[in-house]
Amino acid sequence: MAAIYIDGVRRAWMEGYEHRVTWDIDALTIGLGQRYAGVIDELLILDTALNISQIEKLYSLPGPIGELQ
Repeated sequence: MAAIYIDGVRRAWMEGYEHRVTWDIDALTIGLGQRYAGVIDELLILDTALNISQIEKLYSLPGPIGELQ
């Protein structure tokens, strides 16, 4: 499944989505050619699925997600 979480709440999802990222991650483009009029302050792309408690824990941590590295 692929899902989008906004402020720790699942807002959109696709069941049965099994696509794996196989392209060059350095050349990754988000939006499939569609323009986005807004700001994305944090983005996290994982190679594994998280359960809801893991997502809630990430959302509750202080600071940007990049500090987890």
